[in-house]
Amino acid sequence: MTRKDFSSTALNIVIAEDCSSDVFIISRGLTEFDQHCKVTAVGDGEALIAELGLDLPDRPLTIPDLIIIDLYMPKLYGMQALQHIKREPAFANVPCVMISAFPTLADQDEAARLGAAGFINKPASLAEFRKSIRSIETILQAKSDSKGHRKCLS
Repeated sequence: MTRKDFSSTALNIVIAEDCSSDVFIISRGLTEFDQHCKVTAVGDGEALIAELGLDLPDRPLTIPDLIIIDLYMPKLYGMQALQHIKREPAFANVPCVMISAFPTLADQDEAARLGAAGFINKPASLAEFRKSIRSIETILQAKSDSKGHRKCLS
C-alpha cells in the first residue's frame, strides 16, 4: 500500500523507540507508504522531548506530521512523553500514536485520555507493520480533514 501523491510536501514523522530493529521495521514500512517521508528516530522519551524542542523554554519547536511513541522506553516512559507533548498547545493537532508489544486495555484507555490518536501493536515484521499502515493512514486523513485540506490516501 502506498500513499497517493496529494501534496508537494513529504510527511515528517518522529519515532521514539529504543529497539533498533523495531525502528527499522517501522521506518521501512513508512517509507514504503510514502517514499518521500522524512523519518527521524530517537531512542528514548527524553530524546523525543528534546527533538521536538520541548526540553528548553526558548528552543524553537519542531512540529512533525505524526509522532509514534513506544510505551516502554528508558529515561521517560511513553505515557509521560505523550503527556508532556500534549501539554504544549502547538502540538494539540499533532497525532501521536502509541505502540507496544504488550498493550493492555488500561494502557490504551490512558493513552486515549492523554490525547493519543491511536494505539497499535508493535510489529514483529515488516509484513505485520504494513497491516498497521491503514490505521496510521486513517489518523493522517483525520488530521488533514480537520485542517480543511482534502488528502487522497490509498
